[in-house]
Amino acid sequence: MLTNERALIKLNPNVAPVEVAPLADAGITAYRVAKKAARKLNPGQYCVILGVGGLGHIALQSVRKLCGARIIAIVRGGSSVSA
Repeated sequence: MLTNERALIKLNPNVAPVEVAPLADAGITAYRVAKKAARKLNPGQYCVILGVGGLGHIALQSVRKLCGARIIAIVRGGSSVSA
Protein backbone atom coordinates (compact mmCIF):
# COMPACT_ATOMS: atom_id res chain seq x y z
CA MET A 1 0.00 0.00 0.00
CA LEU A 2 1.33 3.44 -0.89
CA THR A 3 0.89 6.34 1.50
CA ASN A 4 2.59 9.60 2.44
CA GLU A 5 3.90 11.24 5.62
CA ARG A 6 0.38 12.41 6.52
CA ALA A 7 -0.37 8.84 7.62
CA LEU A 8 2.51 8.84 10.13
CA ILE A 9 2.42 9.74 13.80
CA LYS A 10 5.63 11.10 15.29
CA LEU A 11 6.80 9.14 18.34
CA ASN A 12 8.48 10.68 21.33
CA PRO A 13 12.19 9.68 21.14
CA ASN A 14 11.88 8.11 24.61
CA VAL A 15 9.21 5.64 23.45
CA ALA A 16 10.26 2.28 22.07
CA PRO A 17 8.15 1.22 19.05
CA VAL A 18 7.45 -2.14 20.72
CA GLU A 19 5.71 -0.28 23.59
CA VAL A 20 3.18 1.35 21.29
CA ALA A 21 2.82 -1.37 18.66
CA PRO A 22 -0.60 -2.50 20.01
CA LEU A 23 -1.92 0.98 19.24
CA ALA A 24 -0.79 0.86 15.62
CA ASP A 25 -4.05 -0.33 14.09
CA ALA A 26 -7.20 0.33 16.05
CA GLY A 27 -5.49 2.81 18.33
CA ILE A 28 -4.64 5.12 15.47
CA THR A 29 -8.24 4.99 14.27
CA ALA A 30 -9.54 6.05 17.69
CA TYR A 31 -6.81 8.69 18.06
CA ARG A 32 -7.55 10.21 14.66
CA VAL A 33 -11.27 10.52 15.48
CA ALA A 34 -10.44 12.02 18.88
CA LYS A 35 -8.07 14.51 17.27
CA LYS A 36 -10.75 15.54 14.78
CA ALA A 37 -13.32 15.95 17.60
CA ALA A 38 -10.85 17.91 19.76
CA ARG A 39 -10.53 20.56 17.04
CA LYS A 40 -14.27 21.25 17.38
CA LEU A 41 -14.55 21.02 21.18
CA ASN A 42 -13.95 23.94 23.51
CA PRO A 43 -12.92 23.61 27.17
CA GLY A 44 -15.96 22.81 29.29
CA GLN A 45 -18.06 21.47 26.41
CA TYR A 46 -19.24 17.88 26.60
CA CYS A 47 -18.02 14.99 24.51
CA VAL A 48 -19.99 11.73 24.64
CA ILE A 49 -18.19 8.48 23.90
CA LEU A 50 -20.43 5.50 23.23
CA GLY A 51 -18.72 2.34 24.41
CA VAL A 52 -15.47 2.12 26.31
CA GLY A 53 -14.16 -1.15 24.97
CA GLY A 54 -11.11 -1.71 22.79
CA LEU A 55 -11.46 1.53 20.82
CA GLY A 56 -13.51 3.62 23.21
CA HIS A 57 -10.96 3.63 26.02
CA ILE A 58 -8.29 4.86 23.61
CA ALA A 59 -10.64 7.56 22.28
CA LEU A 60 -11.47 8.62 25.85
CA GLN A 61 -7.82 8.94 26.83
CA SER A 62 -7.00 10.77 23.60
CA VAL A 63 -9.82 13.31 23.94
CA ARG A 64 -8.81 13.88 27.56
CA LYS A 65 -5.20 14.65 26.53
CA LEU A 66 -6.07 16.70 23.44
CA CYS A 67 -8.64 19.17 24.78
CA GLY A 68 -10.40 20.49 27.84
CA ALA A 69 -13.78 18.99 27.04
CA ARG A 70 -15.75 17.17 29.71
CA ILE A 71 -16.21 13.52 28.76
CA ILE A 72 -19.24 11.34 29.29
CA ALA A 73 -18.63 7.67 28.50
CA ILE A 74 -21.68 5.49 28.03
CA VAL A 75 -21.12 1.78 28.48
CA ARG A 76 -23.27 -1.24 27.73
CA GLY A 77 -26.07 -1.73 30.21
CA GLY A 78 -26.90 1.95 30.57
CA SER A 79 -24.16 2.90 33.01
CA SER A 80 -22.14 6.04 32.39
CA VAL A 81 -18.90 7.49 33.67
CA SER A 82 -18.09 11.18 33.68
CA ALA A 83 -14.52 12.48 33.49
